[in-house]
Amino acid sequence: MQHKPFPSLNAAKHSLLISVRATLSQGKKTYTQVLINKILELLLQFHGVHVGRRRVFQCLRELKDDGYISRQRRYLRLAGGLIRSIPSLWSLTPKGFKNAYPSG
Repeated sequence: MQHKPFPSLNAAKHSLLISVRATLSQGKKTYTQVLINKILELLLQFHGVHVGRRRVFQCLRELKDDGYISRQRRYLRLAGGLIRSIPSLWSLTPKGFKNAYPSG
């Protein structure tokens, strides 16, 4: 049974929220460091949603701003004082968990 997205979530955001939730349940951790390319695969394979990388980043930002997910940016210090970003850690907030699999 497919659930309809909540009024504040369009199909892409709702599918993205479910995909992030699914990557959390693969382990015992409460966060994921899933790559954007993997998110794109999951959206297309399981939800039939075809969006670009830019739109995924926009949706993640909007979900973060609306309080559905949280993000922890991470950086690596390299020799010579260089700083390189590495994949962020994404977590669902209680609001995000509730809306990823709504009851009823």
